[in-house]
Amino acid sequence: MMRRVMLPALIQLFGVLAGFDAIAQGAPAQGFYVRGQLGYGWPSFKDVNTEIRGEAEGLAPVSTLLDWEELGGGTRFSGEAGYRMSPTFSLGLEFGYQKIAREHSSSILFDTGTAIVSGRIEQTVKPSLFTVLLTPTIQVPSAPGFHFGGQIGLGHGWFKRIESDDVGATDGTFVVATLTEEYSETALAGGLFIGWDFTMSPDVAFSMRAGYLMSNFSSMDGTATSQGSTELGSFYDSGPAQLTDSSDNPMEVSFSGLNLNVGLLLRFGASH
Repeated sequence: MMRRVMLPALIQLFGVLAGFDAIAQGAPAQGFYVRGQLGYGWPSFKDVNTEIRGEAEGLAPVSTLLDWEELGGGTRFSGEAGYRMSPTFSLGLEFGYQKIAREHSSSILFDTGTAIVSGRIEQTVKPSLFTVLLTPTIQVPSAPGFHFGGQIGLGHGWFKRIESDDVGATDGTFVVATLTEEYSETALAGGLFIGWDFTMSPDVAFSMRAGYLMSNFSSMDGTATSQGSTELGSFYDSGPAQLTDSSDNPMEVSFSGLNLNVGLLLRFGASH
C-alpha cells in the first residue's frame, strides 16, 4: 500500500523540481560541499522480530489484552561533508543516526487449576544505530543532478530492552520486577544509493536519495540487570551478558534495509 502511495508522489515531485535545473546555473566542477538529510529507513530486524513474534504467541493464550507488535521503520538523520574533485566525482564522509522504539503491553489473566493469576507485563525495545561512512559519488554528465555511489565504513549499534512485570496469584505468590538489558557492538557497514540534486542556485540544491544500507550486528554484548521482589523477598542481580533469544542463541540485530532521504546540498568555494 505504501509503495502505491509513494511512487506517484515521488514521480510528481521529481517532475515539479526538475524545473529548477532548467533555470539555474550548472553545478560546479570542483569545491567543498555539505549535505544534510532527513530520511526514513526500513531495517529488517529479522531475529528481533522473530523473537517479538514468539513472545506474542506465548502471551496470547493467557492475555486478555495484548499489544505486542514487531519493529518497523524509523526516521534517519544524516550529514555529509566532502569535496567535489571533478564534474563526475566527489568524495564525502557521512555521519548518520537512526533510532526506533516500540512499547509492548499485556494484561494477564488465567487459571492454573490451583490459583488465578493476574497482572500486567510491559516491555520497551529500543534499537539504535550510528554510522560513519566514506561516500564516493559518481555524477552522470548526460543527466545533470543525477548521481549514484557507494558507502563503506563503520556502524555502532545499540539494543536496549526494558521489561516490567507486576503479576500476582490468589495463592499469595507474586512477582514485581524490572529487567533492563543494554547491548552494543561495532561492525562494518556499507550501502549503495542513487539520487538527484535539483539545483536552485550555483550554491544550493534540493537533494533526494534512495538507497540500501547494510549494517548487521550478530554478537552484541552488554549488561543485564534484574531487580524486584517476590513473596520470598527482594532480589537484585547485574552482570555482563550477551544478547540472545528465548532459546539462548545469539540474536542478530539487523539494520539492513531500504531508506529514502531528502535534504539540502550546500556548495562552498566552488570553481567552474
